[in-house]
Amino acid sequence: MVVALPQFFYENDDVDVTFGDRFRAWWEGQELAEGESNASGGILPDVDADLRPMRPPGTKPLSGPREIWSPSRRVVAQMIWGTGFTLPGGEEYVQDLVSAFSLTPADSVLEFGCGLGGGTAAIVGRFGAYVTGFERDAGLRSDASARAITLDIDDKVNLEPLEKQLVDLRSNFFLGALVREVLGSVEDKEDFLY
Repeated sequence: MVVALPQFFYENDDVDVTFGDRFRAWWEGQELAEGESNASGGILPDVDADLRPMRPPGTKPLSGPREIWSPSRRVVAQMIWGTGFTLPGGEEYVQDLVSAFSLTPADSVLEFGCGLGGGTAAIVGRFGAYVTGFERDAGLRSDASARAITLDIDDKVNLEPLEKQLVDLRSNFFLGALVREVLGSVEDKEDFLY
């Protein structure tokens, strides 16, 4: 698979690291520290230097604080996974996962790690159920809220910050919960789930 990246992808980088370095770190579930890359003996030293992609001539990173979900990363994630998605699967996959709940428009469901709101929109779109979504990244949560307004489903969607410990969820209120890939970043999974 070849992905052609627009020029702005490189201009929005906040550290001097190639796309290949970022992609391999993302694929391996590792974080790149500022200024760390393969070229400087960074986190993936086993990659052949001749195979590393080079930054296009005349492009340079912007300085400033590191942002995990930069605008360029959001664009690339959606190019790969589909509009509104930061995870693999897409609309049909999410709908298949929650179809076991036999949702109706009167039901409520939880979604942990709602990202840009693609899964949330898929649930509301097919089943008409209410969705309370939790997302750790404030930027993604903001974009998911804007997406819900654009799709005119904001009356069915409630988005909250995902904290290490959730404050009282209403007992016997939610029919089910969609939890995809968010548990990998939670240290105390048992405390999180109970």
